[in-house]
Amino acid sequence: MSKRRPDPRISPTAWFTGQVWVRNGLSVPQLDALQGQMLYHAGHPALVAMPRLLGLESLEDMLLLRHRTFDVAARMLVEKHGVRQGIEIASGLSARGIRMTRDYAGLGLSWCDADLPHMVQRKRTMLARGPALPASYRQQAVDVLDRDGELSMAHLFEDRSRPTAVFMEGLLNYFPREIALDICGRTGEQLREFPSGWLVMEVHTRDDLKGKPYVGPFLAGLSAFARGRVSIHYENLQEVSAELRARGFDHVVEVVNDAGTAGSHPLVRVVAASVGRIPESVTRTGPMRAIDM
Repeated sequence: MSKRRPDPRISPTAWFTGQVWVRNGLSVPQLDALQGQMLYHAGHPALVAMPRLLGLESLEDMLLLRHRTFDVAARMLVEKHGVRQGIEIASGLSARGIRMTRDYAGLGLSWCDADLPHMVQRKRTMLARGPALPASYRQQAVDVLDRDGELSMAHLFEDRSRPTAVFMEGLLNYFPREIALDICGRTGEQLREFPSGWLVMEVHTRDDLKGKPYVGPFLAGLSAFARGRVSIHYENLQEVSAELRARGFDHVVEVVNDAGTAGSHPLVRVVAASVGRIPESVTRTGPMRAIDM
């Protein structure tokens, strides 16, 4: 697989998404940036106001539901499954790691925010403007296409004795299907070295798009805004589960939250794939729901 040349610019979607989190109380003040404010207001008419006027979920609605569902997964894994190390790949301007390490300081949770080098450096600069960060929070550069170099995923896993969860929000759907699945497989290989491991990611399925003709133009517009194609990789959740199992994961569940499943929006669902068996009881009710039981 050839390596990409990292774009030193921060994408418009990263700025926009970061501003959505700031505006809705899911971030920290240091990550409120002028670039994000400008892009949010520039994109608001087409991406937020118009869909809401038409009675449709907006990009902001989708981003919030996705982010909050990832939060549900993170808290469930820490509280119920003993995860003590979180790694968020392509973390962008997410403040989840800061929030989680503050909220679970008593459990000794550590967290690594990982992204391309220029994004990590920019975020460090922004966070340096505020109060000291939790000692158990860190940032590290990564390129998910680097298999064994200095930016490979293997360098992110600081302590292989701790149950670990990897979060990939807003990443894999910008890659072709086979590259996305290869990234998942290599993540699973790393997690095999831990007492237990999880991969949490969002997926889009063609089943969720049926009867929703407006989604195609929406995705085209989003791809143009993001400077990268948003791909629909799977037919349904059963196919997601089968592909992840074929790449070494033992169980795959859908994550739900108090507002309903992330799949209630036609563009996104959130799934968690485990390395090692999980109790059947947690896949029937509550935040994690079995896909194929």
